[in-house]
Amino acid sequence: MKRKILLGLSLATVLTLGAGASLSQINRIDPQISPQLRPINLSKFMQAGKLSELRLVQQDKFNTLTDLDGKLFAAAPRTVAALGEKGEVLRRYSVSIDKLSISKHTADQLLLGDGARKILIGLNVASGQTTELLRLDAVTDPNASQEPESALLKSGELTAVASNGKEVFVAMEAGFSSAIFKIDLATKRIVSRGWAPGAEMDAMAFFQSGLYVLTGNGSQVARYTDTIEKTHDKIELPQAGAKGLALRDGEIHVLTDGVSRISKYQIDKALTNLNTTRLNVDVIRRVDVRIPKIDWSKLFVKHYAVLICGDLAENFAGECFWNDTVWMYKALLNNGYKPENIFVLYGDGADYASANAKYRHPSTVTDFPASPTWVNKVFDGLKNGDAANSLPKLDGNDTLFVWTFDHGGGGMNATLSLRGGSITDTDFSNKLNAIPYATRAIFMQQCRSGGFIDNLQNSKTFIATACRFDENARPADTEFETVGGRQYSHGEFNYHITSALDRVKPTGGAINADTNSDGKVSVREMSEWNRTHENLPENPQTNDGGPGNGFLFPK
Repeated sequence: MKRKILLGLSLATVLTLGAGASLSQINRIDPQISPQLRPINLSKFMQAGKLSELRLVQQDKFNTLTDLDGKLFAAAPRTVAALGEKGEVLRRYSVSIDKLSISKHTADQLLLGDGARKILIGLNVASGQTTELLRLDAVTDPNASQEPESALLKSGELTAVASNGKEVFVAMEAGFSSAIFKIDLATKRIVSRGWAPGAEMDAMAFFQSGLYVLTGNGSQVARYTDTIEKTHDKIELPQAGAKGLALRDGEIHVLTDGVSRISKYQIDKALTNLNTTRLNVDVIRRVDVRIPKIDWSKLFVKHYAVLICGDLAENFAGECFWNDTVWMYKALLNNGYKPENIFVLYGDGADYASANAKYRHPSTVTDFPASPTWVNKVFDGLKNGDAANSLPKLDGNDTLFVWTFDHGGGGMNATLSLRGGSITDTDFSNKLNAIPYATRAIFMQQCRSGGFIDNLQNSKTFIATACRFDENARPADTEFETVGGRQYSHGEFNYHITSALDRVKPTGGAINADTNSDGKVSVREMSEWNRTHENLPENPQTNDGGPGNGFLFPK
């Protein structure tokens, strides 16, 4: 069983932990170290309670909703409507926008997003006049090296808008590269950015210094600060499929029941006051961790694996980053890998406490944070040996399995996002290629993952990626589980390759990817299973230098 020790603990703390104390007791043992630790589940899920429901008088097929100083406005293709207290249409505004998103802008003006032309327009609700405010292709980026990359303003799909009256927020959907940008209207410059809380963003609203985003197939509202920093707070709606987002003090209004009704939900007023909780999931770090020393000379297992996931469960609807990491870990165990030979770099170095038993494990899964520093350190350790971190020195008889998951960017010069930064395909491959091995297999879920192939391919390597170098990888569309009323999601690519290896779906249905009936699943069979079963707009790539059929798992 893998065990982790926190560096920097006092001797008394280590002795007490050794005597059976849990990590939750560290606060009482040594309060000086507690600020460095991330709790194993940061998310605060708050259930919204329904207050009332209003049936719309006219069936206009409205698909979004917003609030402008206490008045509700709904929109459908080419139409914006002011709504009355009984759900009737008080006034209509004709607009030449088919793919329309709306939000409050100023006291008398709505912000309209034209998804097809990627233009933001102001609609004066008194006069009915419209004014072009911004073309996304005119936006400049003073920090072009930052992620998410501003190229998404051109390549992504504009699905939602919001405004604080001076700056605007735009939601750009692009699979796992979906992102939110804050843009100053006066200078047309990006002032902040952040990864999206899910692959789809149905609506956004800016309210009392916070940005709220409807995601999770219309089942969850995630909260950001005004600089697009994630907070812990997530508001769960009683049912999925909601559209639009209108916030008032202690209330949320959304379109429900096939957008034929407006449902009003009650929430804690503290949720619309960022002064109550302003902690940012992305800036809380855990201290470095390591595994106790092991005498590798006494071990004869020669199959090793490195699993790398740079983001956190809390940062994406459905918790897919953790789900897919721990599922792949358990699948490798089921296929004969020893736990001490699987090195897991996840998030900030701490396991996530999933409410779903499928995504829990009796012992600790995570070994190290998934930062550029630790990726380099682990790869160097597998090349040279690193006794301090219990990393063995591989040799030319060993097999190596590598799996990666997070956001990605670039193109042929691709990047993998990690905690505290990203790593280029060149730097990643230089470190990984230096490790000795007999054969290796590499599976990559992140966007633009095909851009890594040219750096990693050789006669001893099998590579499978979720998409081409110029494509975004996608979350699974129909492949998810609902447990306790909550959806658990996956990457589309991850879902199929891990199901193939594990021989079973998360819901329990048997999988047989063993096409040659030899009793084992090869890495090529894993890749082929994904290729023949996924159905999203991404093109999985493979490069088999030779070991595709011969790279078999120990069991």
